[in-house]
Amino acid sequence: MKYQIPAVLWLVVLGVSPAFAGELAVSIDGVKKTSGTLVVTLMDEAAWDGKGKSIQVQTVAAQSAIDGKGRVTVKFVDVPEGSYAVGVIHDENDNHKLDTGLMGIPKEGWGNSNNPKVWRKPYFSEVKVNVGAAPLPIVIHLH
Repeated sequence: MKYQIPAVLWLVVLGVSPAFAGELAVSIDGVKKTSGTLVVTLMDEAAWDGKGKSIQVQTVAAQSAIDGKGRVTVKFVDVPEGSYAVGVIHDENDNHKLDTGLMGIPKEGWGNSNNPKVWRKPYFSEVKVNVGAAPLPIVIHLH
């Protein structure tokens, strides 16, 4: 009699854990202008700290995406299980940067996951969201 061992069990036997992928649905509200592009970036802690590359980046034309209420939704799929941060910039004039005024105060819309109320770059612990196998919806309010 032969026994068949399921593939997942082999991964456990070999000491390898399967990497489950999840989905992160990001709703962005407070979009005030229909010009430009929304740049939505999914980052792990290294990327957030400027020591690595972004996991995924999505761009959405603000004009075509606004649902009439100043809200845009994007989805990140096949996201490996783990902790991530999401950053949003509304590049209203499409110059590929966040325009700032005096003392570095942004002139264009921006926001982060968990919507921390700080006047500095938030710490990763303040913006992290945990992605698992189940879909995760979050809302980011633009400033």
